[in-house]
Amino acid sequence: MTPALGAFAAVSDSLAADLRDYQSRAARFAGWRTDCPGLGGAFATLEQRWITYSVQRRKLAGPLDPARAATDTAFYSAMDSVESNYARSGCPRP
Repeated sequence: MTPALGAFAAVSDSLAADLRDYQSRAARFAGWRTDCPGLGGAFATLEQRWITYSVQRRKLAGPLDPARAATDTAFYSAMDSVESNYARSGCPRP
């Protein structure tokens, strides 16, 4: 594994964990068990990780293998959903 691919794999794992955390907080927010700062903190962390992921993705030379390409597509879809969810929350952007 190249250093760039290793860094990309690590940030991919972190992004997946941050997505799960945001989704958990979004569910708590929907159930009135957390507030805008709680949701906003998870959103800000996820947004920063997404930027890091995107930078690492651009550093890779060539296409991703099929499994990573599927994960990449899933991440893009998940981030679109997160953006929509956060906009509907009515919370100010962090």
